[in-house]
Amino acid sequence: MMHGCLRNLTIPRAAPWFQVLVSGVSTLLCFTVAVAFWFQPDSWAALLVLPRWLWLAPALAFALLGGWTGRRKVLTIAVAALWLLYAALFVEEASDLTRWQRWPSSEWQNAHEQGAAIRVVSLNCSGDEKAFAEVAAYRPDVVLLQESPGRLDVLRMADEVAGPGADAVCGGDVSIIVRGKLTPVPAPKLGNVAFTHVRAQLASGLRADVICVRLHPYDIRVDLWSPSCWRAQSANRQLQRWQIEQLLERIQSIPDTVPLIVGGDFNLPANDRMLQAFAPRLRDTFRERGRGLGNTLDNDIPFLRIDQIWRSDQFRAATVVTRRTVYTDHRMVVCDLLCLSQ
Repeated sequence: MMHGCLRNLTIPRAAPWFQVLVSGVSTLLCFTVAVAFWFQPDSWAALLVLPRWLWLAPALAFALLGGWTGRRKVLTIAVAALWLLYAALFVEEASDLTRWQRWPSSEWQNAHEQGAAIRVVSLNCSGDEKAFAEVAAYRPDVVLLQESPGRLDVLRMADEVAGPGADAVCGGDVSIIVRGKLTPVPAPKLGNVAFTHVRAQLASGLRADVICVRLHPYDIRVDLWSPSCWRAQSANRQLQRWQIEQLLERIQSIPDTVPLIVGGDFNLPANDRMLQAFAPRLRDTFRERGRGLGNTLDNDIPFLRIDQIWRSDQFRAATVVTRRTVYTDHRMVVCDLLCLSQ
C-alpha cells in the first residue's frame, strides 16, 4: 500500500505541463546567464566570477528531465538549441578544444633563430621557489612571475631560468626576468595593485616595455542564496575595476610606438568585459593563437583562464599554450611572439 502511494506521488514526466515547466525553467536560466554575461553589471558579480561552461550542467539536467520522445522531443530540441547558441557566444572553452596547431610553430622557430621572435612565460608561483624553477624548461626570453619568490631567490636563479646574463627586477609580489638587460621604469604606486614595469633590451637586440601585474583576487563562492555573497563579490569587482583603470592610465602613458607586453594574474575570467579596456592598444594572445585548453586555475582541474599575456601591434602571437605545473595551483602560460617591427 505504501509503495502504491509513493508511486502516485511520482512526478508525471509524461504530462505536458511537466515538459512545459522544465523547458520554461531551462529557457529562463539560459536567458538570465546570457544577459548577465552580455552586460556584466557589477551587481551580478557573484555570477560573473563563475565559469561560463558551468551553466551547461543544469541545462543538460533539464533536458534529461524533459524527455526526448513524442511531442516532448521538439520542445527539448528547441531549448537545447538555445543552450548551444549560448555556448557558442559565451563559452570560450568550446572553441579552445578545436585548436590544435603545432607548437612551437616552424615560423616562430625560424624567426627565433634570426632574433626576430621571443618567448614569454607567465606563472603565479604561489611563493614557491620550486614552481619558479619549472619555468627554465621552456627557455624563455621574458618571465613574468606573480606571488613571486623572494628577491634574493629571484636574483640567484635568474641565470638558471632565462640563461646566462639574465637580468631581473623584483617588485615584491611580482617580478620580471629577461634574457638581456632591463631598466625599471619608475611609477607611482597603483593603490594595492601588484605591478612592475621595465624597459627591456633582449640579448637578440629587441626592445620592449614589459609590465607584470597581479590584480586583487576574489573567492569562488557558490552560496548564491546568500546576500553577503552578492555584496562581497560586487565590492570586489568594483575594486578590480578601479585597479584596471589605474593600470590603463599607466599603459596609455607609454607611446604607441613602443612595443609593449602586459601579462600576469588578472584574477578575472579572460572574457570579462573589464579587460576590453586594453583594446585596441593590446590584444589577448591566447584568444589570437591559443592552442588547446587555455584555463590556468586550478592546476589539477582548470576551470578559469585568469592568467593572460597581452601584446601590442609590434608583435604577433605565433602560438600560446598552457602547461601543467607541480608546485603551484596555477598553470603556466607560454606565449611565442613574432616581432613585426623594431
